[in-house]
Amino acid sequence: MTLRISQFEDHETGIPVLKIEGALTVSQIDLLEQAYREIRTEKPEKLILDVSGLTFVDFESADVIRRIIKNAEIVLRGCGLFTSEVIERPGPFSGRTTEKNKYSREK
Repeated sequence: MTLRISQFEDHETGIPVLKIEGALTVSQIDLLEQAYREIRTEKPEKLILDVSGLTFVDFESADVIRRIIKNAEIVLRGCGLFTSEVIERPGPFSGRTTEKNKYSREK
């Protein structure tokens, strides 16, 4: 599954945009978190997370998106019904420590 994450400024507002396109799965969570950290180093007041090109998101990846939205002033753009449901409702991995994130929490 292919994933593309782009960073640019919104032409109308000047707000930084993080655009996710393709399938976001547990194997690509690190790419999303890295892109988010990079854009946050500029300390923007707001950030647009554009998910209009997202074709698939699994529950664990949705937890990462939910955490990003919770921890910053984020405007979610282009969120279709399915994507909205997956992102807004806690999935089976919410609050669980998986092998992948267990070690990153212990460091």
